[in-house]
Amino acid sequence: MQYVLFTHNDLDGAGCDLIFQMAVNYLTEAVEWKSMICTNDNVDEKVLTSLDRGHITKQTNVYFADLVPSEEVLKRLIKERIKVKIWDHHKTAFWVKKYIKDAIIIVENENGVPECGASLMYQYFTKLSEIEPNNQLGFNFSLKHNSNENLILLAELIDAIRSYDTFEYKVTKNMNARYANTLFSLIGSKQFSKKYLKRFTTSEINELFTETEFEFIKARITTEIAAIERFSDYKMNLVNIGKYSAAVKFTGGDGIPLSEFAYEYLTKHPEIDIFVGINITTGTYSFRTQKDYIDVAEIAKTMHGGGHSKASGCSIPNTIKNEAMNNSVKWINKRIKELK
Repeated sequence: MQYVLFTHNDLDGAGCDLIFQMAVNYLTEAVEWKSMICTNDNVDEKVLTSLDRGHITKQTNVYFADLVPSEEVLKRLIKERIKVKIWDHHKTAFWVKKYIKDAIIIVENENGVPECGASLMYQYFTKLSEIEPNNQLGFNFSLKHNSNENLILLAELIDAIRSYDTFEYKVTKNMNARYANTLFSLIGSKQFSKKYLKRFTTSEINELFTETEFEFIKARITTEIAAIERFSDYKMNLVNIGKYSAAVKFTGGDGIPLSEFAYEYLTKHPEIDIFVGINITTGTYSFRTQKDYIDVAEIAKTMHGGGHSKASGCSIPNTIKNEAMNNSVKWINKRIKELK
C-alpha cells in the first residue's frame, strides 16, 4: 500500500506533514509513503509528475492537506481511479466536494472556532482510532508509544498551529502560536515535522520547546519586532485597488514577517483597507485586511489564487515578472552607457 501527501509549505503544512507521518509510520504492515511540500503554484506539477513517473498508481492513497489541486488535475486523478482524501480550511476550496464527497472542507467548526489543515487532520485520525480501534491508519500507536503527557503536548502543538494560521492568537494571546511559527521559520518544514515526530514518539523531551529552542525563538522575535519598529511609514506606497485604499510594500529579505507587519500596520492605520505584499523572490502577491466587509480571498481568486477572507495570496504572472526583468535590464544598460 502506498500513501502520498501533498501539503502546503507553511507552518500549517508542516503540522499536516507531522500528523501524516505519525499515522503512516506505525502501520502494522510495510508501506511506502512520501510527503511532498508544495506551493499553490506547483502542486499540480508535482501531482502530474508523480502520475507520469508511475509514483502514483491505483494502489496509492493520495492526500491533500491545506491546499488542493486544480479541477483539471483532480479530474485526472478521479479518471485514473486514484483514491483521494482532502482536508482544507480555505473557503476557496469548497468546490472540491463536487468531486470528492467526503472531502473535509471546514473554515470554522460549529462553535465558531476557526480550523486549519493540521487541526482537521488531527481530528480525523483521532476520531478514526476511536470509532475503528483496529483501523491501521489511526492514532492507536500513540497509546503504545507515547505517554498521555506527550499526547497532550501534541494537542497543544496542533492548537498552536491552528491559532497562528488563523491569526486567532492575536486575540487569545496564545504565544505558543508565535513561538511555533518562529521555530518553523528557523528550521524549515521538513526539520520541523521531523523534530516533533521524534519528540512525540521516541524522545524523552516532554515540552513543546526546549530551553535552547526558546532562546533562539526569543532572539528571532526580538529581531523581527525591531525590524518592524524601524520601518518608516513613508516607505509605503499608498494606492487604490478597485474601490479600496491599499498600502503596498515589497516583502522578503528585510527580516520583517509579512503577516505580523501587515497586522501592525493595518491596526495603526485603520483608514487603509488592504495591505499588499509583493515578494519578487517567491513570486507572490499577498493580501491582508482587517475589515469585515472586505474578502481578500475573492480578490486573490480573480488572479487564480485563494485563501481566507482576511488573508490570501496568489502568484505573480510570468508576464509581469518578465516585464520587470526587461525593464530592469533596460535601466541598467542605460546607466552603463552613461559611463562611456
